Amino acid sequence: MKKLLFFSILLMYFFTSVSAQEVDNWAYDGVFPPDSSIAEFGTNGIVVTEDGKVWILKYSTLRDSLLINGTPTAVGGIRVYNPDGTKDTTILIVRYGFEADTLGGFKNPSTGIWSPDFQTGLTLAADGNVIVASRYGGTRKIDYKTYEGLLKAKPGYPNGQSKVAVDDAGNVYVYPIYPGFPIYKYNSDLEESSKSIAVAETPGFCWGGTVTPDGNTLVHTSYTNYQLTTYTRPNIFSQYTQVDSLLEGIAAESSTWDPKHGHLWVSAGPADGAPEGYTPHAFYGIDWETKTVVDSVIFQGYTPFDPFKHRALAFSPSGDTLYVTQYDGTGNNIQRFVRIGDPVSVEDDEEIVSAVNFQLAQNYPNPFNPETTISFSLPTQAQVTIKVYNAMGQEIRTLTDRNYSNGFHKVRFNAANLASGLYLYQMEAVGVDGKLFKEMKKMMFLK
Repeated sequence: MKKLLFFSILLMYFFTSVSAQEVDNWAYDGVFPPDSSIAEFGTNGIVVTEDGKVWILKYSTLRDSLLINGTPTAVGGIRVYNPDGTKDTTILIVRYGFEADTLGGFKNPSTGIWSPDFQTGLTLAADGNVIVASRYGGTRKIDYKTYEGLLKAKPGYPNGQSKVAVDDAGNVYVYPIYPGFPIYKYNSDLEESSKSIAVAETPGFCWGGTVTPDGNTLVHTSYTNYQLTTYTRPNIFSQYTQVDSLLEGIAAESSTWDPKHGHLWVSAGPADGAPEGYTPHAFYGIDWETKTVVDSVIFQGYTPFDPFKHRALAFSPSGDTLYVTQYDGTGNNIQRFVRIGDPVSVEDDEEIVSAVNFQLAQNYPNPFNPETTISFSLPTQAQVTIKVYNAMGQEIRTLTDRNYSNGFHKVRFNAANLASGLYLYQMEAVGVDGKLFKEMKKMMFLK
């Protein structure tokens, strides 16, 4: 009877704790475009321009084709949609005055044979126009009103480039796909004479990165390096000499800035990308000042074990609509979320604790056999205790009970000697300022 009562109280606390600590900031608003007959799969880039139009970039070929040397040839390109999801146009050829430039391919200068090209990302330029990156075709800037070509830079890598980043001054930072290559910097006019090396060598494969608005920190999002790597300089006259990392364990393939709050948003990666400590198919908003996760959405309709990748995300100009994409699979794989709240403080059992400060992540993998990782973040030094309970409310193990510095941490739980089933884990942290954080989550052990 005592065990049953304890378990009932424990479950009451669990559901109370979850409702108190989790804040729903976004509401799922369906697929985009809403016409289910339009299958926008294979998305490798997305931006929303000042007029609210949504530009969607395909990595490889669309169902469209052009006559290449008299032969109908499938080509990749950009589709532009109005805010309501109706189609505005398809861009397969970019025109620079009398010159025509096909996005989906090029004539190999050494053989004279047509070769397909692959589109790797879209970025908004500082002037509001759109920059499209192609694996071999280089970097192009397109007028978002007329769809005419404005500027073009030559490709800088033998194995291809990924999405570019732009700072508030208009400087363009070109990221390589493959590891071991530099990040190049161009001026806003993409002049070859302005080209310089910002970072000499990058780690891991990358589908693009970001730069802080002041241009003083470059963020390299490598899905094989399992962290974000940052390169910082003290001012615009210095080199990027300070190298740091954050979000250890994340397998990010896309990133962008939230224009409303200035948060950096990144994708967590698929299950087969092993985003340790992060939920597969999630997108996380990071407070850049505290380097803590403060917001998130989950791509809908898929299980944590689906191997689908997320290579692009974008906000509306107001920051109140978020578009997230999925590269693999079939059907329409772009989803829209609308903001219904902001990251705010929530009430704990004892006092107000900012939801942006402490965080207990869902264990990964989950379900697990026999080992799983539990990650947590602290805004300040704190005494942390994490305990595991069985479904009867009995304490099974204390995973940690010690003092931690601020930042991201993780502990491992090995259940090899335990029975399969539902387990609960609870974190209690007391900061140096006396604030108390307490949260409990479920996990499933399957032998």
